[in-house]
Amino acid sequence: MVQTPPTAAELGLMQGYPAPPDKRVTQENLLDPPNNRWAFQHMRELMATAEISRGNGPVHALPERRRDLSDLSFTAGDGTRRTVAEMLALSYADSLVVLHNGELIDEQYFNGMGPASQHQMMSVTKSFVGTLALQLASEGLIDEDALVIDYIPELVGSAWQDATVRHAIDMSTGIRFDEVYDFGEGDVARYGIASGFRPIPEGWSGPRNLEELLPQFLKEGNHGEMFHYVTPNTEVAGWIIARVTGKPVSQVISERIWSQLGMERDAYMIRDRIGMEMAGAGLNAAARDLARFGQLLLQDGEWHGQQVLAPEVVATIRGGGDREAFARGTTEYGPLWEGWSYRAFWWHTHNAHNAFTGIGINGQWLYVDPTAQVVIVQQSSYPTADQPDADDVCIPGFHAIAKELMG
Repeated sequence: MVQTPPTAAELGLMQGYPAPPDKRVTQENLLDPPNNRWAFQHMRELMATAEISRGNGPVHALPERRRDLSDLSFTAGDGTRRTVAEMLALSYADSLVVLHNGELIDEQYFNGMGPASQHQMMSVTKSFVGTLALQLASEGLIDEDALVIDYIPELVGSAWQDATVRHAIDMSTGIRFDEVYDFGEGDVARYGIASGFRPIPEGWSGPRNLEELLPQFLKEGNHGEMFHYVTPNTEVAGWIIARVTGKPVSQVISERIWSQLGMERDAYMIRDRIGMEMAGAGLNAAARDLARFGQLLLQDGEWHGQQVLAPEVVATIRGGGDREAFARGTTEYGPLWEGWSYRAFWWHTHNAHNAFTGIGINGQWLYVDPTAQVVIVQQSSYPTADQPDADDVCIPGFHAIAKELMG
């Protein structure tokens, strides 16, 4: 039996007024477990953010066909039998929302969450940015084959000097960057400070915002040869989106997605100290609203008679990316990821159902299965950034849910 992890309330986090010093969650310690059990539902209380408005339109109610999937069993990556309930406990889940054919099948909340809770989505943010980049390309506002510096001349002399837009959004730039989630030092620490996610340490002499940070990254290797997961690539894509639209990413998401789908709640983005938004990891949103976006992709970009995304944009996402380039860049990922690819900030499984997914550290998922017509959102507060033992359960678990609902 897998034990359910203690909730933020059971841990006493931010309880009392003021909370005792050892129970206070701050921008400095929000990633230290178990503080993220509280922080991931309260990010805007800890740092600067920008609103993603749902607009003034009516909420699009999700039709319901309720079924509790907790006892559904499947074989995990290590060969053990697990249930969905065990999957959720092992991955420190805060929510699970499952749609089938656009109907709400299962909805479970933990750790004080509910349908209105806005949860930190980490790199699932990237998938929204990639979708917008493809949409703007379909409208002729972005050329994927153009150089990044054609849109952002501020990056002349950086790693993106001779990179194309597609190199950036497919994570195939040759850049000197180590995506190791140590926010105390290294490349990710510099990114976290500049993006506004982390406070500026005393005596800090490094970049204080994204405008200062991005030109500092240098080239290492050739563009387009292999998959190299580098979050600043998404910041470059977000900058391009803002440059060609004249609007920040939060406003573009609001106008083109959030206000079009009858979302229940506004969402929000983390921003840096000069108003540039954290396109690589800054989205915070409610689970049902994320599921609506997944459903939009199942419907070829059409939503109740309106073409929100061009069908060719959805086709590109569903098609996946270069599997050979992905394999060259993921030799240490393990067998679970064999045969996958990456395209426009989406991970493509190339499994029997051709499922694709947005993935964020600490257990964030937006999983879309076009064969089974299933969307799964899982929001979590796993104690570490990388969660291989949870991945080995979640990925087979999501596929099992999809197969079960297909009948």
